[in-house]
Amino acid sequence: MSTLQMIPLDAIRPNPDQPRKHFSESALQSLADSIREHGVMNPISVRGPYPDADQVDQYVYFILDGERRWRSSRMAGKETIPAHIHQVESGSQSNLELALIGNCQREDMDPVEEGNAYLKLRKLGYTLDRIVKLTGKSSMTVQMRMKIVSFEPEIQKYFSNGGLPLDGSVIYAIEKLPDDLRVKTVVALGMRHASNHAIKMVCTRIANDNGIDSPKKKNKKALSPAAAYSEEPNSRIFNTINAYGQVPPWMVIEQASKETWRSLLPF
Repeated sequence: MSTLQMIPLDAIRPNPDQPRKHFSESALQSLADSIREHGVMNPISVRGPYPDADQVDQYVYFILDGERRWRSSRMAGKETIPAHIHQVESGSQSNLELALIGNCQREDMDPVEEGNAYLKLRKLGYTLDRIVKLTGKSSMTVQMRMKIVSFEPEIQKYFSNGGLPLDGSVIYAIEKLPDDLRVKTVVALGMRHASNHAIKMVCTRIANDNGIDSPKKKNKKALSPAAAYSEEPNSRIFNTINAYGQVPPWMVIEQASKETWRSLLPF
């Protein structure tokens, strides 16, 4: 249960368990300009009151959701801010849980911070289904964000800054890469802002070259002669054509393919 009140900005404290760590200064300034002209349109959420450790008979509130609005309001010179106050109750959800859920519901959260938030909720005992229901995100989104934070920090950086697309098939392709080549390959692709198709092509080719084959599809249909020839250069069709003195174009295609995907990498 919560109540809506105007609270002095000086009586509000950032949540020490806040999962979101990075705030763009330019975005904060832009929001401050809007707040200066129009005020805060969407109230923040806080929990309290708690006794202030620094001042006797004073109380403070900890932010559950809306730290960006609180920061921008201070930049705009405001003294108060509208806030939904969640009362302190024994046995209720912790500040960490409420902050995690509140932030995960946002559309603009950094994907790495979002993935870490989901992992923290899992450690607190939340099931995947419960996280999906509380945050309004799809099961695929939750799982892919958690998978991103399993990658090396150098790779996570490119998901955060937009250098790598937040696409499930891309994330799975990166996961298939050999451990000793993953960072070097993905960083090179991220620096070039490679497309989904290019990333999947390069990662799949490197994985296959290192003996990591894609899972075979069940109930695979029989290939046409042309398709069989294209996919299996050592097949009966290939050898028959070659025996008649024809030069199969497979080697040319193969070489062109290698040159294409290797051109995307600096090594």
